Amino acid sequence: MTSANPDPLQCQSGITIAREDLRTTHEEADVIIPMQVASAIAEGKNDIAINCVDTDVFVLICHLYQKQN
Repeated sequence: MTSANPDPLQCQSGITIAREDLRTTHEEADVIIPMQVASAIAEGKNDIAINCVDTDVFVLICHLYQKQN
């Protein structure tokens, strides 16, 4: 999601925190989603679900998958 604040918010179990580690000034989902996936991979997460119908995101995720092996 984009807003005036470059830090996305994480809402979980009724608690909302600013995710400064995911700060971005990009406004396009095709840039934000792969960047957040790369961050999740760097944190050691193995199971990542992406819900998006944008073909640009699909291509970027395929490239990221190949690059991360």
